[in-house]
Amino acid sequence: MSTFASSQKGGHPPTRARSPGASESRRVVTLRGSRRAHAAQRAFESRAAGHDALKEALKSRSRPAAIRLHALAERAANYLAQGKRGMARKDYERILAEDSTYQGVRERLAELADSEANPT
Repeated sequence: MSTFASSQKGGHPPTRARSPGASESRRVVTLRGSRRAHAAQRAFESRAAGHDALKEALKSRSRPAAIRLHALAERAANYLAQGKRGMARKDYERILAEDSTYQGVRERLAELADSEANPT
């Protein structure tokens, strides 16, 4: 037995480093795709959980106005993230009906109106 073979574990020569083949490339792409899908699922679940929490905050009209208005603004942002522009607009309009000085709501409504008038 040669000295090289006896110095190796099990007597086998060292394996060569291979360049990634087609199957390994597919595995990497699939892994990246599954990571994206997982991230999208987490984002969806996060929005859904956030929406449920906001629904609970808005359940009672006896809550302080600041809490209700903040919850409406957050829910409107959540609706926008989901692409539900009409629902977001309704929440922004509810905020304005209760407090016409609420910061940023008029601008967001104007942006919504512009985006609905000029879809890209």
